[in-house]
Amino acid sequence: MVSCWVLVGVLLGSGWCPVGFWLVSCWVLVGVLLGSGWCSVGFWLVSCWVIDVGFWLVSCWVFGWVSVGFWLVSSWVIDGVMLGSGWCPVRFWLVSCGVLVGVLLGAGWVSVGLLLVSCWVLVGLMLGYCWCPIGFLLGSGWVSVGFWLVSCCVIVGVLLSFS
Repeated sequence: MVSCWVLVGVLLGSGWCPVGFWLVSCWVLVGVLLGSGWCSVGFWLVSCWVIDVGFWLVSCWVFGWVSVGFWLVSSWVIDGVMLGSGWCPVRFWLVSCGVLVGVLLGAGWVSVGLLLVSCWVLVGLMLGYCWCPIGFLLGSGWVSVGFWLVSCCVIVGVLLSFS
């Protein structure tokens, strides 16, 4: 848990996201990074989280599957811990951590401008469904190397596996 958030802090350009304070500190940081435009590593942030902090919280929490403890496991810790350790249930994490955004972008019917609404509406409606495994996404070319899926999910898992 700690290593995941330390890594998230590193990826975002800072290390001040202790687990107990993640909801405020990490997402305030995300908002600052997006506002200032210096979040180069997290290109996925620019393409997926082009929003203010308040709107993102409303978009996520309204679906009812994000109580603090459950959200940490099902949405973000899952990026590093489950990808790194290999015990990720595909059906579960693909939707809950937003990999379906990669599918939608790859399919070409979600522009960056519409990504926010499309992503979170679909996450809410399709939670629990498996769209396609990570290997299929990468192998089929729907998600190109360097795009948000690789820079957000895969890199977290790879780095955590060496931590």
